[in-house]
Amino acid sequence: MHAAALRLLSVLAALALPAAALPNGAPRCLINPAFIATKHGNPQAAGGGMALVAASPTYTPGGAAMAIQVTGIKAFTNGGILAYANVTNPAMVPAGSVEMHVGAFVPAGTMRAQTAQSCATAMAANENALSTVTHASPMKSTDLMTLMWTPPATDVGPVQMNVVIATGTVGQPWAVLAPIMLTPAAAGGQQQHHHHDGGRAQDLLVVFLFVVLKLVVVVVVVVVEQLGNKDDDNDCHRNLLDHGDSHHYDGHVVIVVLFLVLLVVVGDKDDKDQEDREDERPGGGAGSDQGQSGGRGGRYQSQLQGLRK
Repeated sequence: MHAAALRLLSVLAALALPAAALPNGAPRCLINPAFIATKHGNPQAAGGGMALVAASPTYTPGGAAMAIQVTGIKAFTNGGILAYANVTNPAMVPAGSVEMHVGAFVPAGTMRAQTAQSCATAMAANENALSTVTHASPMKSTDLMTLMWTPPATDVGPVQMNVVIATGTVGQPWAVLAPIMLTPAAAGGQQQHHHHDGGRAQDLLVVFLFVVLKLVVVVVVVVVEQLGNKDDDNDCHRNLLDHGDSHHYDGHVVIVVLFLVLLVVVGDKDDKDQEDREDERPGGGAGSDQGQSGGRGGRYQSQLQGLRK
């Protein structure tokens, strides 16, 4: 009878161990599988079938909170969490710290900020009190299916999202999920927008200058004809017309030469901007460059033909 009671107490103690081992949150500020194993036994293999999936592979500095899904999570009621996003650029880590945690998690269920003392002991700096979170009491799986994370206010470069979840399972009560990387999204988009606006402005400038040059030719022709009409003497009139035709021809030649120089200058700058855009755009190749160059050449040839008419 006494031996049976002892066995029953042992089973009950084993069942209570996962919840009792982490009732008030993780004691550390950094995920250290070796340390956790000394307290809670071996982890579940392959993240226990769980994985992190971000709503977007990029974050917007100063933007709204984004969702980090925990897929493959099984139902439990005595669970817990330790989560943070750390910068990957060592230059962003403050002196005297080994890691810098950024952004802020939106608390769900019994989630709370990790204590400042725990992070100071681990030499982990936090941008925000909620940059590192754990649980205040055992959590339900439904509270951990979606983690909401607010990005840092400024661009800190790529960040790594780290999560360890305690599932309350006897024997292997915890699992380290494979980290995911998030990169800043703002800088690249602004640069591409700048190049796009620059190319459109150049096209408008070419059209404007073409119209101006065409008007100059028309004015020269009209002036020459008016001068010819004012002279009644046939010989002088003939000479003046010949002189006017010479001016007319010379004026066209000068305008054509100036316009060709303009096209070369603007075209070279446009080609340089196009090469920059192709370097920034994934998958840009020679085929797209030739197609765009042909498009510009056809447009300029049409303009030249109009000028000669």
